[in-house]
Amino acid sequence: ASEIYPLHINTIREIINDPAKLRGRRTAIRYEPYRMARNEELCVIVYRRLIAAIDWVELLAERMGGLSTEDRIALVKACFGPLTLFKCSARTALVTENENMLCLCNFAYVPREISKAYHDAYHLDNGLVERLLNDLVGPFRRIHLSEEEVVKGEQ
Repeated sequence: ASEIYPLHINTIREIINDPAKLRGRRTAIRYEPYRMARNEELCVIVYRRLIAAIDWVELLAERMGGLSTEDRIALVKACFGPLTLFKCSARTALVTENENMLCLCNFAYVPREISKAYHDAYHLDNGLVERLLNDLVGPFRRIHLSEEEVVKGEQ
């Protein structure tokens, strides 16, 4: 993935106006806890989830019969964070019972106590992983969130 990312694109507008810039940039997305994510992978995950958010907005625009560029940009900005957090949390609840790991979209996970695993994970070390595990993953497990419900939440 390091040869695919970073995207070297300056704005979301560039991607919206020229979707071909994403050709060859879509890597597999699987939320499986095969290994602990390396610190340098965390930025790659952000790029991949950004592409997924753009794809979601484009699908939505197509189903609605079109949206302006400004609306698409606004939707990408508005949905990126919530969709990323929802996907990590919902998929973690589905694929593992381990209460101390949060699955990421690259066949890897981050531990609950992320500051012990990474020295400079400041972007996740504000309690986000623990809050996601406690406030979303746990409740999703308790209600036995199904694959169909996760897919509905993505659409």
